Amino acid sequence: MHDPMTAGALEGLLRWYVAMGADAAVDEEPRDCFAARETPEPAKRQAPSLAPGQDQNAAPASPPRLEATPAAEALIGQAEELAAHATTLEELRHAWENFQGCGLAATASQMIFSGGTPGARVMILGAAPGSDDERQGEAFAGAAGRLIDAMLKSIGLSRNNVYLANVIPWRPPGNRPPAPLEAALCLPFTRRHIALADPDLILCLGERTAQLLLGTKEPLARLRGRWLTYEDGPAPVKTAVTFSPDHLLSQPLQKKRAWLDLLAFAKVLEAKVGS
Repeated sequence: MHDPMTAGALEGLLRWYVAMGADAAVDEEPRDCFAARETPEPAKRQAPSLAPGQDQNAAPASPPRLEATPAAEALIGQAEELAAHATTLEELRHAWENFQGCGLAATASQMIFSGGTPGARVMILGAAPGSDDERQGEAFAGAAGRLIDAMLKSIGLSRNNVYLANVIPWRPPGNRPPAPLEAALCLPFTRRHIALADPDLILCLGERTAQLLLGTKEPLARLRGRWLTYEDGPAPVKTAVTFSPDHLLSQPLQKKRAWLDLLAFAKVLEAKVGS
């Protein structure tokens, strides 16, 4: 008979599970969420051939876009139709939560729709919920949420006068980046979400958020420090980009740059309030 695991050994095993991406319990019984899907054998990677005159040291090309298969187009069309019919935030939440096309809904324990105050003049967007968000059922929870609260307070804001959401409302397994199809299926709902929230200003947290929302491939270094325009709603919305809270927690020296971003954001917000 084997001896029971010590507390230290059990903790080590749980940490290993988290490192491998199994960091949340979905059901009481284990299940394979991908059992019904056929995963093709990955093709062997071949070194890309250079075109005549192409510089071998040039920056790599942008990653491939979503492959527009008939099945993918049908799912995106369904998402667009469901989103367009929502006339309130609550209707949008219900439609999005019951949309079966995005596989992330099957792997996440719950949907994190929004936080803060609907109808606020400022909308703050992240890319996707984290594990703390999912456990607590709240947008921007845990250490990242406390940092967001401190950032807002530094420019005279709080969750009482901003609206918080994510481009993707379900946490990807292991906090991995969302797949192109997952993002494409959420974007119609996100665009409708912004239209119904009707903010005066948008603050994107992180490079991935801005790239998903604005359809750009530009890096964070080129997105920060200038005002962009979100144009997929009924009216253009001025949009700024700064670091994500997770990045600031891992790279605290960047907080000074984030502070400068917030000052610039607050200055424009103050001008809009006074106008």
